[in-house]
Amino acid sequence: MFETVDGELLIVDDNSTEGWTFDFGAIANFDKLLVKLGLNTTKFKLADFRVGLGYRF
Repeated sequence: MFETVDGELLIVDDNSTEGWTFDFGAIANFDKLLVKLGLNTTKFKLADFRVGLGYRF
C-alpha cells in the first residue's frame, strides 16, 4: 500500500511482522494541531517523531 503525507511517499507494509500500522487520519489531525501551535510541519513530521521515540503506531 502506498500513502502520501504532506506530499511525501510512504510505503506501508500491511503484512509487516513488526506490528506497525499507520493512522493517516491521526497524522493529519496532529499536523493541524502543530499548525495551530505555530510549529513548522514541513520540518517536524509526526511519523518521524513517533518512530524516533520508538512508539508503535
